[in-house]
Amino acid sequence: MVIGKGAVVGFLLAGASAAHATMPPIFDWFDKEIWRRIDITGRRSLGYHRHAVTGDRDAFESYNYYGEGGKTFTDTGQVTLVGNKVLGIFNFNMTLTDNRYNDPQSKRIWLSYAKSGFELGYGDLTSVSLLNTNDFARYTKTLSGATAGYKKGRFAIKALRTEAKSSARTRSIQGSNSVGPYYIGDSQIVNDSEEVKVDGIDMKQGLDYTINYQIGTINFVSKMIAPTSTIVVSYETLGFNHSSGTVQGAGMSYDMGQYGRVGFTAIEQKTGGGTGLNSTTQLFQGQGSPDSPYLLDFEPLTTRPIIVKVNGVIQVPNVDYIFGQDSKGNPIYALIYMTRAIPSTLEVQITYTPKPVQTIDGDRRVIGVDYRLPLGKKGFLQYSQATGELSNGINPLKGTARGVKGEYSFGDFKLRGNLRNVPDDFVTVESRSFNRNEKALDLGLDYKKKNYTWGLSSTTSEITYRTVSSNNEMVVNESKYANQRAYVTFTPPTSKGITWSLEHNRSQSNYASNDTRLDSTTLSMSKSFGHLNTRLALERQSGVGPVIDGTSVSQESLELNAIRLIADYTTSSGWFFGTRTSLSSTKLGSESGKGNDITLSTSYKPGSGPFDFDASYTMSDSGSLSTAGSFNNGTGIGYNGSGFSSSASSSSYISGASDYRLLTFNPNYRLSSKLSLNGRYYQSSSSGGYNSNSETNAFGLGFTWDLGGNTLLTSSVDRTSTKFYGATARSEATSLDFGLMGNPRGPWSYRLGLTSLISGQQTTYSQDSYGVDGFLRFKINPRSNASFQFNVGRTSGYLPQSESFVGMFYEYQLYRNVALVGSYKMRRVLNNDSSLSGAYRSNGFDLELNFNFGG
Repeated sequence: MVIGKGAVVGFLLAGASAAHATMPPIFDWFDKEIWRRIDITGRRSLGYHRHAVTGDRDAFESYNYYGEGGKTFTDTGQVTLVGNKVLGIFNFNMTLTDNRYNDPQSKRIWLSYAKSGFELGYGDLTSVSLLNTNDFARYTKTLSGATAGYKKGRFAIKALRTEAKSSARTRSIQGSNSVGPYYIGDSQIVNDSEEVKVDGIDMKQGLDYTINYQIGTINFVSKMIAPTSTIVVSYETLGFNHSSGTVQGAGMSYDMGQYGRVGFTAIEQKTGGGTGLNSTTQLFQGQGSPDSPYLLDFEPLTTRPIIVKVNGVIQVPNVDYIFGQDSKGNPIYALIYMTRAIPSTLEVQITYTPKPVQTIDGDRRVIGVDYRLPLGKKGFLQYSQATGELSNGINPLKGTARGVKGEYSFGDFKLRGNLRNVPDDFVTVESRSFNRNEKALDLGLDYKKKNYTWGLSSTTSEITYRTVSSNNEMVVNESKYANQRAYVTFTPPTSKGITWSLEHNRSQSNYASNDTRLDSTTLSMSKSFGHLNTRLALERQSGVGPVIDGTSVSQESLELNAIRLIADYTTSSGWFFGTRTSLSSTKLGSESGKGNDITLSTSYKPGSGPFDFDASYTMSDSGSLSTAGSFNNGTGIGYNGSGFSSSASSSSYISGASDYRLLTFNPNYRLSSKLSLNGRYYQSSSSGGYNSNSETNAFGLGFTWDLGGNTLLTSSVDRTSTKFYGATARSEATSLDFGLMGNPRGPWSYRLGLTSLISGQQTTYSQDSYGVDGFLRFKINPRSNASFQFNVGRTSGYLPQSESFVGMFYEYQLYRNVALVGSYKMRRVLNNDSSLSGAYRSNGFDLELNFNFGG
């Protein structure tokens, strides 16, 4: 079992630390060079189980031990070990996980060694690269393999051999006059692997956008993306049913000082064998409100069954659950919504076959050479050349890319240029990048004087990209793109002034034999007035582009005007007011539309006093003209099908009109130092692309009461009502939670809980439930305790079910982080409808070794 090494390390280190005060000097060295350099966090449990089961054994296996009820030995939880210069030379980062609820990206092991210029590494790591001195032979990607490097003086070399763990892709998405969400086209995006551009401008995560890595969606923070704009995302995505393949390569460079630096790179990527179609099962705790989606790690293969169970009972599609939809009503199978409230005490199990993902279309290899000449301290000139080859027996390719780039500063001016020729038959190993097959020239000139900065830039490009026809023949497509940009910015010498910028862009493109021209002017300003901070931007676009009406294409004029305001005001007494507002007006030919994205927020949180609250209102409507036909400003042409990234197809979910409303209000009131009240109100409605397409109203009230003697009483009551647009299903539910917990002086501690959920009369499939649970523990001595647990629950109405559980436990603390737990458990699940599955009885013993390192 994978916990073995980590458990032994933790076991030994815990014991060594406890004994440190009385051990010989060698343990002082052990403590300094090893123990203090290792950080361990997380929890892990090794279990041995012997249970007798009658009834539906599949339900028992899925409902117990994180879906592993059928195993005699289990290994669950997550432990992370981080070592920094252990023994002065070793680094490692290990995350050992087997908890079925966890992110599949969390499991990783990385070991490294560094001394005297040598570096060795083995395991799983994100954003690993070679020296990357050549623009056309770069490699930056998530790896599962080995790296080696050596650097001394002016010489450096780095090599790697790795499994192709993920697929690198670059995708273009057209704006839809909204902040999002925009579906990238793949789920399970590798964390922090994405790079995002809008109309060629880099976006920063958190500042400009947020991303859901699991489902693969992007939301922009403070800016609606116009229908004339293009979002380009370069990222890595994990596959499930795909051939892994391997990547191996090396990069070497030698710096000759004033005579320049020379570099050599060679990388090879080979396809692997197929893995077949394997299914996977994901487990979720119930998420309460029906408008909260259950997100699958991978996109399901729709030709294979998708099986959804709640507590072992099979659910019916379009009755018990529905799939998400894009703006055109196409189902998004990785988004699942239950049509009734599922409390957190119930478990949702979804079994499906992930859609196969072919990472590469053949063996790829690239060999490159580069030379960089410094121009004193004011600039440089670099030449890069690489020959890339694709071998697949069907559409083999081979070509050579060449490029020259440079920068030079003279006085307050900086001149830069980049000339490159990347033919359509050039390929390289797949990697994250914004490179494409093109003949292009970039020129730029910047001037900075005191508080002003001026700039001019120009790009012209002839782009080629490959597609495969229906008869499996390769087709080379050609497009053209040009952009001219001028800007000026002013930064005041003090914080009391106005920071402003003025920018004008003209872009022209020819894509699919259609010409597009777009002029865009933006004026932005920011200023602080004491406690008030403001940012204002005005934008105007005008142009001509193609509009498709059925089978005919016509050239139509376009006009777009937009205003964006971000402001916040904070007082010393605890008040906060904020707004984020974007308004736009679009006219395309004879059609016109308006869009808006408005968020108003306020809060009151004084340093002292009994009352505080926070509230917000969001209204986002992309308007009736959320897309601009085939309008294409050219910044996104040629990425899907380039020689730099995977050519595998992604899901083609359609962006379109979306409408979203959200109102929240959360007050808190402290009646005394021991009693406090909390309230909540939530109202939301969403329709259009990638939303729940539903309307939800919810409110609740709760209290927390400290009864003294380390005893706490909590209670809450909540009411939720949800209806789905375009579906007959609706849900109404009232939930009640009550908890009493205490840890008084002496050996006893306890907890008693009561939960109830009552469906309203308007609920399509009415279901009521209640549950009672309890816990009682007796501390025998500082190292051991005995406890008793029980819970009883019953569901009536739709899918009726009863459940009871009784467990007796004995725990002995071996060391401060390690405990041995023995238990005897009895569970009964009874379906009151004999036609349903999921009923069983079980009883038996468990023996578990638990590791708890906190964190």
